[in-house]
Amino acid sequence: MKKLLWITFGIVVAGAVAVLVGPYAYRHWRQEHLIRLADDSLKTGDRTNAALCLRRAVQCNPFDVRALRMYAVLAEQAASPNALWWRRRVVELEPRVQQNRIDLAKTALVLGDRNAAQDALRSVDEPGKQTAEYRKAAGALAWARNDYSEAESQFFEASKLEPTNGAVHLNLAIARLVVNSGAKADFARASLEGLRTNPPVRLEALRQLIQDAMRNSTPQRAVAFARELQADPECRISDHILYLDALLQARRPELTECVSAVEAKAATNSIQAYEVLNWRIRHGETKQGLAWAESLPAAVRTNLPLPMIMAEAYGLARDWGGMQAVLKGQDWKDMDYQRHLLCALALRAQGRTLEASVEWRSALTAASQRIDALNDLVRRTAAWNWSSELNESLWAIVENFPIEKGAFLALYDRLVEAGNTAALHNLLARVSAFVNLPVEFQNNFAVVSLLEYPNGQHGHDLARDAYEKSPANPYVISTYAYSLYLQQKNPEALRLLEGLKPEELEEPSIAGYYGVILAGAGDTAKARHYLERGLQARLLPEERTLITKAKLGK
Repeated sequence: MKKLLWITFGIVVAGAVAVLVGPYAYRHWRQEHLIRLADDSLKTGDRTNAALCLRRAVQCNPFDVRALRMYAVLAEQAASPNALWWRRRVVELEPRVQQNRIDLAKTALVLGDRNAAQDALRSVDEPGKQTAEYRKAAGALAWARNDYSEAESQFFEASKLEPTNGAVHLNLAIARLVVNSGAKADFARASLEGLRTNPPVRLEALRQLIQDAMRNSTPQRAVAFARELQADPECRISDHILYLDALLQARRPELTECVSAVEAKAATNSIQAYEVLNWRIRHGETKQGLAWAESLPAAVRTNLPLPMIMAEAYGLARDWGGMQAVLKGQDWKDMDYQRHLLCALALRAQGRTLEASVEWRSALTAASQRIDALNDLVRRTAAWNWSSELNESLWAIVENFPIEKGAFLALYDRLVEAGNTAALHNLLARVSAFVNLPVEFQNNFAVVSLLEYPNGQHGHDLARDAYEKSPANPYVISTYAYSLYLQQKNPEALRLLEGLKPEELEEPSIAGYYGVILAGAGDTAKARHYLERGLQARLLPEERTLITKAKLGK
């Protein structure tokens, strides 16, 4: 009986343990399984499946740093800014692991965010700063900032910590070539030549030797290294093109034959054909390059990215019909905004303005949700002197990405130059809804508000707030004084302005408002000088009208 009781008790306990532990064991197995599947997918390049597995893993356990790290790698490979968020999340969960901060810096550098990289490296503790990983990341940051001496110093320290790491010695040699043209550079060249026998860095060492020889006008040396590089079965199409550059500089007679050989090699691959045509364009052989590209099979000629550079080449040749033929019926996926833009260019060049306008509108719509695409529109429309379209591109950035400072400043300057006060008001109102304006721009917002809506309260509130923030700023004082003047508080307005230094009152943008207030107070004789000074400032139309009326006593 007692034995039966113990057996029963054992069964109950085992059942309870199974109930309690079973779900945990399953969750643990599921998490490990998802991580393993994601890792396998990343190794095979299946990013879609990796993303699905990681998304599920993070949903199941948001604190699993392995999943977060892998998500960061995936985002980094896709050049997504989200990679920084995942890296920062790992740092939050494991703040004592200094490698997490270094990894954050590396990811920031890959994404071109040097400030984020610097902040991450600054947060590494002193022991962490003595590691090779830190030194390598610090060297990469210094290189990105064009601080080559610091890059050399950091890579040198890294080389002492990892004396057998060929990549570190490669980076050190490259930095020394830039920093020094004497004995240190000779030592760097010798180091690069030695790395030609180091398989992981052999090809990059040869590339650097070729470029160094070409920079230093030793073309025969460049040709010798380039011949060795292109003979390697793992070399890229860009290495064959580098060989062409070396032959061109050395004026070698075999150049023509080698160009034909490279074209034949690239004739079945759109990406390689893109590189070859780009080389032709760079060397002023656009028409020859286009003739070759048009001779390629349709499957290559119409497959991205070759049509993109073919369209650009036709534009350089001012062959608008040829450009349209390349663009017709194409779908450039996430770059389709650029296809519409080039269509607009070709149509506009032929005087077909209505059709060009339709294509431009399609380009702007396709680019509107991507800051890189909108920046490309800004760059191109500025280069083509498309003033209206440039303004539209800048407005699209402000509307969709209001915290982008560069577009705001560019558009602000253009609107001031055009004297478009109403648009300036709209611009400042839009941006101020998302970010706190610096006091200088808050003051300018107050000015355009008072000019546009002199009877409204908002401009007065802005002027008063700016004055409270910066009561010693003469430009802020002049705006607040004008606000008081509009509110029929002339004595208080004059008292503020007369507290300024004489040289500050002579500043044209301040003098104009001082003159207006003096004239309004009846002191026309004294106002005349300041009104004349005010006309020398860069004025908005409403400001010029204000000063002109004050001069006429209106």
